[in-house]
Amino acid sequence: MLFAKIVGIKIPVVSNMKKTLPIISSVLFLLSAVSPVSAAFLTVTKDGSVRTNVLGDATSEKGDMKVASVIASAKQVADATLSIIKDGEKSFLSIESPTGNDRKDVTSLTQDIVEIEQDDAPKTITIGKVDDNFGISQAGITALTSYPIHINAEDRTISVATGSGERIVHILPDEAVETLVRANIINVLSQDGQVVLGESDTGELTYSIPAERNINLFNIHTVQVPVNTTVSATSGKVLKIDQPKWLTLFGFLFS
Repeated sequence: MLFAKIVGIKIPVVSNMKKTLPIISSVLFLLSAVSPVSAAFLTVTKDGSVRTNVLGDATSEKGDMKVASVIASAKQVADATLSIIKDGEKSFLSIESPTGNDRKDVTSLTQDIVEIEQDDAPKTITIGKVDDNFGISQAGITALTSYPIHINAEDRTISVATGSGERIVHILPDEAVETLVRANIINVLSQDGQVVLGESDTGELTYSIPAERNINLFNIHTVQVPVNTTVSATSGKVLKIDQPKWLTLFGFLFS
């Protein structure tokens, strides 16, 4: 079982989730011997450039050759926009930059697709495939989504293309969970639960977080009470708490 530390509390997280460009077109991706090794195929660096790290096992869109590692570090791509999308049963990574555009089939890629460096190394963001979805992970918490994901490398922002338009993910999964823990709304993620990034009926980008709260009954017995929450991925505001009515009325007694 994987543990993510949130404000001093260990939160069990389901471990069945995978933790889990270019001189374009004609030249594909050149091996960078001096780039630091990373678990992800692509890295968006802290200075906003893009590089690849290791040889991937993804094939080109035509399926006629392997995708090798990218450009030597001296020729890292700047001002790039990355997109990770599904097209039928296949997954694709595309890049748009002043150098040109390219698109690669990453369906068979076994590593994370993109890593986004942060000033605080433990807060590095990774994006990869999780079964039929994509997973956005930070600090041990992964949110699943079926939406296409876009990454602006220059400012390292993530957005998703929902049914109602493009939405920036201002609040990351671990920040949403931390908000709930700090407010003493939850302290344990559900063993069979998955954080899901979706859209509400009103067009709000949200996280659905199935979790539990440990209730100490008069120092005699501890019970785990299911608490399902909805948190805005835009503002971090807790939008909905679904829990037993008695906990809503008397929860202050167990804080």
